[in-house]
Amino acid sequence: QVDEVFISGGSAALPGLAPSFERAFGKKINFWDPIEDLEIRTTSIDPNELAANAGKLVIAVGLASRIRG
Repeated sequence: QVDEVFISGGSAALPGLAPSFERAFGKKINFWDPIEDLEIRTTSIDPNELAANAGKLVIAVGLASRIRG
């Protein structure tokens, strides 16, 4: 059973998308931020720039999270 639906990426921010999905699926819609739990080294990366481009990083972060060291 699916209780919630998560959407992400640039298109997830389209106006009206979440309410339309809620009506279509009858489920709560949540936005997933792929960088929300990442430890960011602010000496190497601008956190504001990273946040502005987070929607473009969904696939890369998802694939990178599969790597085990």
